[in-house]
Amino acid sequence: MRDTIFRLISAILQKTAGLLLFAMFITITIQIGARNFLHTSVSWSEEISRMLLIWMTFLGAPAVLYKGEHLMVDLIYAGVSSRARKYINILANIVIIAFCIFGLKLGYGLCTNRIILRSVTAAASIPRVYIFSALPVGSILMMIFAFNSLYSNVLVLTGKAEDKDTILIVDETRTLDEIEGADD
Repeated sequence: MRDTIFRLISAILQKTAGLLLFAMFITITIQIGARNFLHTSVSWSEEISRMLLIWMTFLGAPAVLYKGEHLMVDLIYAGVSSRARKYINILANIVIIAFCIFGLKLGYGLCTNRIILRSVTAAASIPRVYIFSALPVGSILMMIFAFNSLYSNVLVLTGKAEDKDTILIVDETRTLDEIEGADD
């Protein structure tokens, strides 16, 4: 049940981030078209595309964490047992949670700052608080997903759940021909 809920939330976040990426693409295309063909500048497009990028990043990061597709240096990770990987994941999730607490505190401070609450962007006149609110929202979502991953890893280590993770680690010592030959 818990995994189903997180899978659904992750799918929603992925689709939302995808829509924001598409909107950013359209905004930048409008700017390029106006500059090259109409010889004019669309002043609001840079601000809108920046805001879309910020929100896309903060909404996409929890989904990436859930799928285990975040960047990592797999030099040590590839050479350890599945059990040791769980300990590494627990440590990584604790660091992520600590970082998210910091981000949440900082984001809350920014979103409640009187100057930011009254200010708007120069060209698009968007209240800046809408841009800065991506930090606390993203931090909360990321923290929830990190707690879920932490809980899942602890359950596996204590033997209360079976390990369902299939970590794909690239073995750079093998050539493509060797990999394809092993599948036959």
